[in-house]
Amino acid sequence: MNRGQIIELEIEDMTVDGQGLGKTPEGLAVFVYGGLPGDTLSVELTKVKKRYAFAKLLDIVKASPHRTEGFCDFQDDCGGCMYSKITYDMQAKLKERHLKEALIRLAGLKNPNIKPIVKDSNYFRYRNKASMQVSRKIPELHVNANTAKGPGLKNSRKSAGKIKGRSVEPVIGFYRRNSHDIVDCHDCKIQSMPAIAVADALRRYMKMYEVPGCGKNAEKGLIRNVTVRTAFGTGEVMVILTLAGSGIPHVEELTEMLADAVDACNLKACDNSFATYGNSSATCDNSSATCGNSSATCDNSSATCGDFSATYGSASERCENCSEPRANLPADDSFDTLLPAEPFYSLQSIVLNMDTDKTSRKGGVEYLRNVSKKNTKEKRSKVLAGKSTINDELGGMRFEISPYSFYQVNPVQTEKLYNTVCRYAELSGGEKILDLYCGAGTIGLWLLNELRSRDESAFEKTSVVGVEAVKSAVIDANRNAVINGIVNARYLCGMAEEEIPNLMSEDFTGDSSLKIDEAHLAILDPPRNGCDERLLACIARVSPQKIIYVSCDPATMARDVKFLLRGGYEFIEATPVDMFCWTGHVECVCLMSMREK
Repeated sequence: MNRGQIIELEIEDMTVDGQGLGKTPEGLAVFVYGGLPGDTLSVELTKVKKRYAFAKLLDIVKASPHRTEGFCDFQDDCGGCMYSKITYDMQAKLKERHLKEALIRLAGLKNPNIKPIVKDSNYFRYRNKASMQVSRKIPELHVNANTAKGPGLKNSRKSAGKIKGRSVEPVIGFYRRNSHDIVDCHDCKIQSMPAIAVADALRRYMKMYEVPGCGKNAEKGLIRNVTVRTAFGTGEVMVILTLAGSGIPHVEELTEMLADAVDACNLKACDNSFATYGNSSATCDNSSATCGNSSATCDNSSATCGDFSATYGSASERCENCSEPRANLPADDSFDTLLPAEPFYSLQSIVLNMDTDKTSRKGGVEYLRNVSKKNTKEKRSKVLAGKSTINDELGGMRFEISPYSFYQVNPVQTEKLYNTVCRYAELSGGEKILDLYCGAGTIGLWLLNELRSRDESAFEKTSVVGVEAVKSAVIDANRNAVINGIVNARYLCGMAEEEIPNLMSEDFTGDSSLKIDEAHLAILDPPRNGCDERLLACIARVSPQKIIYVSCDPATMARDVKFLLRGGYEFIEATPVDMFCWTGHVECVCLMSMREK
């Protein structure tokens, strides 16, 4: 096989990042983007190695029965939904297969017990967090620093000013596949409606006031990233802007535009197409209010939407002059009528994060969480408007969420995920639980609340000690315990691999309730790169009877399972939970038990 050779290839499998995988008659594995299991393709080899090759798709000779046209206008450019053209049932089978293969290949298990995947019935608008990169269409701009003026602008970068003779065309969206180029996505079917509305409002603000995005050229822009967190249980929305400077111009105008955009999500989508939101000429059906006009007022409310203390009256129930309640508006196939009956969306928080690193291309909450572990990021953040946190409700519990706290992105599936953890834990009372990489404390608190609903006295005898590296998340976790009336859960800040040995030490002189002499259950919910081996070694020394490992990456989980197998544990079973429809990623819950001696 040689580079440039054209071959016919049958696709047998699909990788996590969306590459079709087939094999030549000689046994050479060939990867090709655009191929789906069951396809027969004509491809051109672009790179040939000893055991594998890469190819580009030339033609679909025979289409797979699992192939669809997809659902997104940006699916051929955006690097996000790599499974957008494959049926949902086939997606689920692939994710089950990937989990099983990872445990066989990386953990060394012969026939792991994998339960059927927990499917998601809500395929679209399921994400409560969107992290979008911000750039511009003009690669090189001449900047006049003298015009960089405006309310709220303080020591901002020169490029935040007006650009001589040229109009800034903002680009807000997601990275192109295998690239740092940004695709300007005016809609994303898996993101919440407030997230898309905020992005559209930010585009209009940037163009109106000629505020440039950074993109690849971090030295010549101001806005790097916009992250939108939407609390599906309460309707509260938080916007986090990552800046390449210490201020942003026209604060009042920006605040009002963002608030109006979020509030407009409570109205029926214009022309049944949310992608057209922000068109100043578009109007709601039977409504004289213009959705994209920031000066529009809500029915029965004289307060402007930019005022966080304003009550929006019946705007959450009806469009102006609309005779039907919003919840009863007829549905269609546009994905954009998925409007909650109660509560309605409202912007509650705008947070600025000042990231002046000229070499940084990253942004968003995940990046901020990683940097905040070094105790620097949170010091460079400030609340521009509203509150410092938002509140969400999930499974009868209430959670307070700060900008950098980890919080599962799919609330519907999160309940199923946490109930799977409860089923594996089988708490009976009196257990000491370690909740490591705990984020805002949601899993440990969920376990205690479930036990309390069954047996109040057993609940009182059970305790949770949690460890998380992000300080604000630890504050959230302790606050969430108080909010939910749980006094037997304690959370502390630090790297789990460093704090657990300290809590196990005989020389520990801190709070006695945090001292770890024994543990019955350890919950591990690490980031995508998995657990630190030092932590796994500590867990093996504590010897909890059960370990429940929650992971969004089967490969790193399988690697850590192998380590725990050597530490005296046995693999019981794993359950995949589809938290990320249309992508190759899958969440999984793995149960391990101390091997009988």
